[in-house]
Amino acid sequence: MKTSYINAHCHQIHDLQDWNMLNILSPLDYDSNQWCSVGIHPWYALEAVNKKWDVALYEWIHHRNVRAIGECGLDKVCSTPWELQVRVFAMQIEWALECRKPLMIHCVRSQQEVLQALKRFNGDFVFHGFNRNLEMAVQVVHQGGYLSLNEIFLKSKQGREVVKQIPLNRLFLETDNEAVSVRRAYLCLSQLLDISEHDIAQQLWQNALEIGLIKD
Repeated sequence: MKTSYINAHCHQIHDLQDWNMLNILSPLDYDSNQWCSVGIHPWYALEAVNKKWDVALYEWIHHRNVRAIGECGLDKVCSTPWELQVRVFAMQIEWALECRKPLMIHCVRSQQEVLQALKRFNGDFVFHGFNRNLEMAVQVVHQGGYLSLNEIFLKSKQGREVVKQIPLNRLFLETDNEAVSVRRAYLCLSQLLDISEHDIAQQLWQNALEIGLIKD
């Protein structure tokens, strides 16, 4: 089985040797030659609606290099009106259903609302940048979701608790906004679980195959 280090969510590519899924926040950033996720972040939902980004993004969702919809979701800390966040998130759930691609979820202090919205979604979803406690991690996984973790969280007490209880077949690793190699997160997880980086990479590659982030 082909194996590489997967960076499941990033806003900049640090290491070209890895399989990087670049997140597209604006149509101006889209590159059809790059594996990516496309979607409307709740922070930018108002701007996206006003500038009709949804029209351009919708045209791309079936492109072979677009492997996930998002990051999208709900955020109770940002200034975007809640009703607009809910509407834009629901729209992207429909996109994911239509194109049969996983959702990359942004969730801040709104886990119950996000999981409720996803009850009618029968596809795969990944909570990117997960940084909450074990109880919340278990809720996501029990509803069929995956967790994508970064190096900073792995080094926290909550992170250590989560990775020791959540099975490896429900995890991904990412760099998000950090200008570092995702291999640092693989090394950290390897040390926490006493599992080789190679074995972790193999399992995360299999996870990505399972939900369609990558193809054989």
